Amino acid sequence: MIHAGDLALSVAMTSASSILAALFLPLNVFLYVSFGYAGINESSPSDIRRLVPFKILARTLGIVILAVLMGLYVGHKFPNRKRESSMIGNIAGALLGATGFFASSTSCSPAWEQDPQGSFPLSQD
Repeated sequence: MIHAGDLALSVAMTSASSILAALFLPLNVFLYVSFGYAGINESSPSDIRRLVPFKILARTLGIVILAVLMGLYVGHKFPNRKRESSMIGNIAGALLGATGFFASSTSCSPAWEQDPQGSFPLSQD
């Protein structure tokens, strides 16, 4: 944990970035699908609807917004538990990042031994 950090500022910035991410995610998905798939007919929105799992995206956005609102409520309701909550959040975030790093491989080789070109589909020729 970083000492002398401003917890209120951290929560506000996390909330703002989560809400902005929820608003800009559909635009990003649209752009990635439009540029990433050569066979898309731009005049036919059904092609994009077929490729993008909008129900899964909507459910994910709902979960993010619900988590932010619950965190704000719990922080307001139990202000004396912020230190413990922050420590639990830091540990959970570190474990989640480590799990994502080590488990994100789609092959038998570890993530650090894979070709980095596969991580950037828009840069491939």
